[in-house]
Amino acid sequence: MRAIHIVRIGLPATALRIQECPEPVAGPGRVRIRVRAFGVTYADLMARTGMDAESPRLPWVPGQEVAGIVEDDGKGGALFPPGTPVAALTLRGGYAEVAAARPEFVVPIPPGMDFAEAAAVPAAGATVWLALSGLTSIRAGDRVLVHAAAGGVGLLAVQMALAAGCEVFGTVGSEPKVAFLRELGVQHPMNHATTDVEPAVARAAGDSGMDLVLDSPRHDTLLSDLRMLAPSGRLVIFGATAAATAMARGSGRAASRARTRIDTLDPWALPAEGKGILGVNLLRTAEARPALVMTALREVFAMIRSGRLRPHVDTRFDFGDCARAHERLHGRESIGKVVVTIPPSA
Repeated sequence: MRAIHIVRIGLPATALRIQECPEPVAGPGRVRIRVRAFGVTYADLMARTGMDAESPRLPWVPGQEVAGIVEDDGKGGALFPPGTPVAALTLRGGYAEVAAARPEFVVPIPPGMDFAEAAAVPAAGATVWLALSGLTSIRAGDRVLVHAAAGGVGLLAVQMALAAGCEVFGTVGSEPKVAFLRELGVQHPMNHATTDVEPAVARAAGDSGMDLVLDSPRHDTLLSDLRMLAPSGRLVIFGATAAATAMARGSGRAASRARTRIDTLDPWALPAEGKGILGVNLLRTAEARPALVMTALREVFAMIRSGRLRPHVDTRFDFGDCARAHERLHGRESIGKVVVTIPPSA
C-alpha cells in the first residue's frame, strides 16, 4: 500500500513523502480500515517540524484520525462487518491507504455523513468531549471561553458549549472567522488581533468571570486565562504546542519564556480561589483510560446524529497534495478541519 511518511524534519514539500509499505494486519484488538479520508492535525505539524518529543524514529507514518471502510475487524465481522463505513482514532498511522485502529476507537459513520466530514471528528471530537464533559463538566448558564475557536477543536467546542446552554466567548484571528462564529450562535466572538481580549471579556461578563477557559498550552496566555476565571472556574489546556514540548525538554527560547510565566504563578493561590488547571492529552488518555476515550467517541457521534454537533471541513486535498494540506493548516487561515481524501480507485 501507499502511505505518507515523515522522512525528515522540515517543510512539507521535503518532509513528507509517499512510499510503499506493508498493510497493517488485522487481528484481535485491531480493525483494518480501507481509508477514504484522514484529518490533518496540529500534532502532525508538530511532528513534521520536530516539536514532538515523542515521535518515533524517522521515517514513520503520522495520522491520528481516519474514515473509511472496514476490511477486517479481527472478529469475523462480529464487531464491524466488512464494508461498514466507520471513523476511527488511529493516533498514528492514519496517512495511508489502509490503517488499523483499536476496536474501542472505531465508530460507525452516521447516515448522510461523508468520509471527509467523518475524518474531521475523532481526534478533535474526543479532545473536546474530554475537556468539556469527560474530565470536567459544563452546565447550562456557564460562561465558556474558547481560544482558537475557529479551529478543528475550537469549532466543536463552541458547538458543544452552545448545545449545553452555555454563554460562549470565542477568540479568533480574523474578521471572517468572527463572522463565522457569529453565524454559529456564539454570543461573544472577538478578533484577538484587534481586540484586547481580557478587558473585552471583563466588560461582557461583568464581575462574573469565566466558568471554563479552553486553551492550548501557550506561555503568553496562561496568567490572563487564570485571571479571567470565576471563583471555582477551570482552565482546561489541551494538546502540546512548541512551548509545552520545549518545557518538557527543558531547553530553548519557548522553554525560557514559558518558565518565566510559570515562575510568576503561585500554585497556592489557585485553591484559595477554587480555581483549577486541567491538562487534556488525547494520546495519554487513550493509553491510560481507553474506555473513557471510547465513550468520548460514541458521545460525540451521538451528538452528530442528533444534529447538535456538526464538523466543518475547511478544505479537502488529494492524497498526493498532503504537503499543501499541511501548508493550509500551518497558515492559520483555515476554518474548521483540513482533510485529505483518497478516492476508491486509489
